[in-house]
Amino acid sequence: MSKNAKFVFLSIPPAVSRQNRARKKMDQWQEKMNKRDIRKEENRLFENWKELAREPEKIVADGVVDIAGWERLPEGKRFLFVLRDKNGGTGAKYHNDFRRELAETGSGWKTWNNIARWGQVLLSPDTEYHDVKYLDRQKRSELLRSLAVMNLMKDYGMNYTDRNKLDHITEDSRHCGLLRDQIGLYEPDMMIACGMGSGGHKSNMDILMEIYGMNPGNIRRTRVNGRSYRYFILPLPDRQVPVIEFYHPQATQVSAYGSRRGHELWKEMFEDIRKLGDIQLSAFGEGTGRKA
Repeated sequence: MSKNAKFVFLSIPPAVSRQNRARKKMDQWQEKMNKRDIRKEENRLFENWKELAREPEKIVADGVVDIAGWERLPEGKRFLFVLRDKNGGTGAKYHNDFRRELAETGSGWKTWNNIARWGQVLLSPDTEYHDVKYLDRQKRSELLRSLAVMNLMKDYGMNYTDRNKLDHITEDSRHCGLLRDQIGLYEPDMMIACGMGSGGHKSNMDILMEIYGMNPGNIRRTRVNGRSYRYFILPLPDRQVPVIEFYHPQATQVSAYGSRRGHELWKEMFEDIRKLGDIQLSAFGEGTGRKA
């Protein structure tokens, strides 16, 4: 080799390097998902819940609405909505499999129009409210197929939640263990706990904190559109997951929104969810999201 030969070192632009790392993590996650059968593992959990239940026929399976839709989601876009309980059974057609009911019919509009809207704006932040203002069953079910939804209580109730029963579910260590297993199965990037505390009762977020044995001192706050929201960071094995306290999707009157009702209220909620998604990594601090 000539003494005058020159070596040229090609540096990889930072943006390309970040893209390569993100692609590698996504490939690793996809490979992991391919080795797992989420629906099979979900069904196993619900068989365990039936064994614990006094009335096993009332246990309603929930979780990932559509496996194919869930596994196609890109990095950072797996959202888990946590509600209280199922309002009634699913009927004979679905054999208490709420996942099928949501995927095929979108269930009732009072709850699920808003969940579909919120999920859509989290997945696609450019979505405007007028794009999802009116949803028929077909469109609602289509939007829900990219989400995971679960209830804290697995037996169905009537048209209201037994709040006293809900407040005490954390006293059942076996039930709490199954809830932790279900959440861990999904490896969510963010959880939205739908249901505020009122009248001395706990919010869904408070219950999740108890399920994981977390101290109230872990609660943080962030302001969105002039309103204050509570959240905490849930440490799962390979990620830090923001868990946001938010309103129940059937809310029709909320003091924080003044006199707004109907679509005027729901649009404001929609915009708050958009902002909460935007600040997933910034407002919730460094270290949230997936670990490399």
